[in-house]
Amino acid sequence: MRADELAETLAILDRLIGFNTVSANSNLALIDFVESHLRDRGFVLHRMPDSTGRKAGLYARIGPSGDGLLLSAHSDVVPAEHQGWSRDPFQLTRERGRLYGRGTTDMKGFLASMLALADRASKADLKEPLKLSISYDEEVGCLGMANMIGALPDILGTPRAAIVGEPTEMAVAIGHKGKIGLKAVAHGEAGHSSLAPRLENALHVAADFMGRLRGLQSWYAESGARDSDYDIPYA
Repeated sequence: MRADELAETLAILDRLIGFNTVSANSNLALIDFVESHLRDRGFVLHRMPDSTGRKAGLYARIGPSGDGLLLSAHSDVVPAEHQGWSRDPFQLTRERGRLYGRGTTDMKGFLASMLALADRASKADLKEPLKLSISYDEEVGCLGMANMIGALPDILGTPRAAIVGEPTEMAVAIGHKGKIGLKAVAHGEAGHSSLAPRLENALHVAADFMGRLRGLQSWYAESGARDSDYDIPYA
């Protein structure tokens, strides 16, 4: 990265850190800033508000039609209270070659890089499109992207590749396991303990259910799909 490119990125990061986008807060001021930056550079924008109107995600693209590359970041940060900060967490501080501020790593640093790249992309003769995704509420369960993902194919199509700028301890990760969350409720019958053998016991039902799950887990470990690139190579 050239010195002028680094300076531009740090100037953008300085602005981004100044937005207190802890997940409990609105992120609209930050989204307004990002939209203005991208609109001035010719990006096509699609704001994705949440049901409360206090938060929004953003899809953006520039360049010709096609698959292209998707860059993805989230706008929210974890709280900074009661953590012994010696500096204002919402003001970027530069000391001895280090940057201090809530979100510098996770992940406004990458968002700043995206916006700096957007400036250069707007001046380039792109052969494929550059696509951007900025979500909200990632730190509290990826709630924002869950609300945005359904519109992704219609707005941005299917990118050829995606880079999600999470820090991952400064190591490049080439994949990420998905997950599914389910809720199971065990129902039993109320009655006197002296009649327990005649009644359906919810604890027994739950225990049997957990036993079946453990069996399924063992099956995946022995016979399920595998990917050796993961530390645990099965689901």
